[in-house]
Amino acid sequence: MPLQRELVRGYERLATVQGRPGNANLGDREGARASLDKAVNGMERLVRDPPATVDDRVALARLYNQRAQLDDDRASKQKRITEGLTLLDGLDPSAQQRRLAMAVRASLLFEIASLLASDKDFAGAKAKYAEVVGLFKQLFDTSDKGDRAENSRNLSIGHKSYGSALWLVGDHAGAIDQYERAEALDRDRVMQEPANTTWQLDLSFSLASLAFAEVRSGRSDDGLRHYQQSLELREGVLKADPVNDQAQDAVARAHENLAWTWQQRGDRTRALEAGLNGLAWRERRFAARPGDAARRNQLITSLSTVYNIRFEIASQAASGADARQRWQQARVAIGRIAQLQDDAARAGETPAGPDRASVARELEKCDAALSKLAHAP
Repeated sequence: MPLQRELVRGYERLATVQGRPGNANLGDREGARASLDKAVNGMERLVRDPPATVDDRVALARLYNQRAQLDDDRASKQKRITEGLTLLDGLDPSAQQRRLAMAVRASLLFEIASLLASDKDFAGAKAKYAEVVGLFKQLFDTSDKGDRAENSRNLSIGHKSYGSALWLVGDHAGAIDQYERAEALDRDRVMQEPANTTWQLDLSFSLASLAFAEVRSGRSDDGLRHYQQSLELREGVLKADPVNDQAQDAVARAHENLAWTWQQRGDRTRALEAGLNGLAWRERRFAARPGDAARRNQLITSLSTVYNIRFEIASQAASGADARQRWQQARVAIGRIAQLQDDAARAGETPAGPDRASVARELEKCDAALSKLAHAP
């Protein structure tokens, strides 16, 4: 039995390195799924065959939660969450109050809240995230030195997610309060361990959440400052760990956030610069995994941002070679979107971005502008 438990832990650790969300990983979600499936199968055998311990049951619930995080199929995700909660509910009351059992329960409830948010049941997500924050706060407040950092991180993630739900139900002040609480926790961990890249990424996410709210609350100067700080942290992590998939994606998103913000401020030059930086990352990441539907959609979304900026710039251009170049660049971006959407449709996927009719209209606009310039005296 001890050997079986060690084997399970080995598969769990391997999955974390391969592609478990929320951790530095290599972006291999399929490999992570396969490793966690082996861990789940091994732990299920331990729980089925007496004498199964409380720790075994809690460990299996934790594995169900980790596997649910990687499920793309909603029914499978919901089934694993339910199985995990059922295991915890089957423990005696004193065992349910063990710290690890409470942490696993909070993580499972977090997944339920995420499902509610994806269903646009933001009021339901808000209530569930509040429950999650309450559990993580209880664990954090009673932490010892050994688990304080982990509990701080969990509580911070809870605050950020609760803040997002509050924002979506219109409680913007409450959302900012939650983001500020998360930022304080993340910054404290960075101060305690300045070289910890996970803590640095966590702080970058809190700063980005704050920036999101600030930009949309008439505080774009504060938002830009926090977005820039977020980007700098992410680039620092990537410099220390160039193959960190989470950091690569985060850097791309940071550039995209800056592009949108500069565009809203009317600074198309800086918007385009940031948009192209984000696009370069999306192209590289998609080239590394050309069959990845999520990466294709991220690339389409990034191209849409760049196209919108290029279209605005081209529309302001007067005439001559400069105007032709601007329209040609816009035409290339929208043409690439059309091609990627065709590829997605052939693969049986639903592509991101504007609908096909809208893409066709944008292509016509670019072609009409180029034709007009070609016949200009």
